[in-house]
Amino acid sequence: MSHLTGFNNLFDKYLSKLIEWNPELTDLQTLKTGAELVRKYNPRSILIQFMQLVGPYYVHILQENEEFLTDLNNLKKHSAFQESNETDQSFALDRMMVFTTKWVTYNEDRKSRFWKLTKALLKIGALASNDPNDKQIIEYIKANPNVF
Repeated sequence: MSHLTGFNNLFDKYLSKLIEWNPELTDLQTLKTGAELVRKYNPRSILIQFMQLVGPYYVHILQENEEFLTDLNNLKKHSAFQESNETDQSFALDRMMVFTTKWVTYNEDRKSRFWKLTKALLKIGALASNDPNDKQIIEYIKANPNVF
């Protein structure tokens, strides 16, 4: 199995888990359906978007930095957020507020599974990526084997 196929399969599992844990968040099902449709026409598209949005935070993710994850100011600093219009910014902040509210209700086992899946997606995404900047994630993991 290629790294890209592995990433896409794990991304499906990731979204399925988030939907299972948060069935009331219908946006997640919409995201999953959209990702499935996009992937049929361009299997690399989801990988590219994920790595652009999540990749820059690899150190925080690999170190399981909960404070970073739940601080909405970090979203506001992301270039994709800053470049979007006010409506999209409002929507993104609303979704992150919902996530941070849900996060505090997760037990330690669920949080651990979330981190494990997110870190695995990040690693396989870096392996599948053609962007040379993403290779620093693999180097970080090699230098810090305790993150897995």
